[in-house]
Amino acid sequence: MLNVDNPLRHEMVTTLISKAKSALVSQGIYAERKLPATKDIIEKLIATCGDKLIDKRDKALLMVGFSSGGRRRSELSQMMIEDLTRVEEGYKIKLWKMKNDQKARGKEFLILGQAADALNDWLNASGITSGHLFCSISRGGNIHHPSLTGRAIYRIFKNRIKMAGLDEQLYSIHSIRSGFVTECGRQNLQILQIQSLTGHESHKMLSIYYRDGNILSSKAAKLM
Repeated sequence: MLNVDNPLRHEMVTTLISKAKSALVSQGIYAERKLPATKDIIEKLIATCGDKLIDKRDKALLMVGFSSGGRRRSELSQMMIEDLTRVEEGYKIKLWKMKNDQKARGKEFLILGQAADALNDWLNASGITSGHLFCSISRGGNIHHPSLTGRAIYRIFKNRIKMAGLDEQLYSIHSIRSGFVTECGRQNLQILQIQSLTGHESHKMLSIYYRDGNILSSKAAKLM
């Protein structure tokens, strides 16, 4: 493969796409948005996970993806053991390749609470000590050290959606990211604090998902 930049990420192209989207919105045309996978939805997904190795991996994947800021599947796929550090209440992990990190400086994110417990359970059960954090597992239960691809992560999410008895047509893998922001809105967390966790470059899209959750906890809607 040639080591060339993705032309679709060129500033002129992204600006053109952004203007096109804005023009559609101004005409009342909106892209169909999938439902956010908020905390209650994530809990339904992890409830489908048992004690098998693959279940421990999927549970850790879902919980880390949600609680560390609504990680993209490309970010989950690149997570490495070598970039994982123990902290008092869990872990912190550094991601080197992020959508808005053009200079590849990397950024650290925390994995705490139940997500840290699920990750610890996966690490202990799998015995992996180096390489990619989330690996593929054969039908026989053997670990394959190459990382899960973005497509594989998508399939895992869709499979857990079906196992939880939810309509898979209503959710996409992006639902984890939008669900994290929506849940933060429900809990009235500060938007700047959320942005530092998600890595959103601007408030625009972040604010849409935040308002979706925030309006549900609005006292103004309960005056009578």
